[in-house]
Amino acid sequence: MNARKKKRTARKEAPLVLLSNLDDHVSEMVVEACKDWGWELRSLWITGFEWPTDKPVAGVLSYNQVMEPVEQRIIADKIPAVRLGRQPEPRDRIIPAVLQDLAAQGRLAADHFHDRGFKNIGFIGYNPQNKDAE
Repeated sequence: MNARKKKRTARKEAPLVLLSNLDDHVSEMVVEACKDWGWELRSLWITGFEWPTDKPVAGVLSYNQVMEPVEQRIIADKIPAVRLGRQPEPRDRIIPAVLQDLAAQGRLAADHFHDRGFKNIGFIGYNPQNKDAE
């Protein structure tokens, strides 16, 4: 994250960014970056998805599926929003998503083991979208 740190020009008021049910690891990185940038963060999850009324919302960061009432508000108010997810979802055309590159992760893991002389490697994974596995 340090390589991305940039000094931002001073603003009169910190922009308000809402967080929606972020993964703990992702939350830590987002909070650190937002502190560096001088953004004010509020968690929709903690407030029971109550929309703030004291100042305008500059953006929304969400993890996994965006809650429908929040999604409707984002669209109606034309608020910039990004979903941080693990897999693509059909609604990504409404709220754009930043997704993991699972193929690159697999290549890195395979390269790691190959570089260490392993000849046999196994992987066990879970795909919640695989209905045949039930």
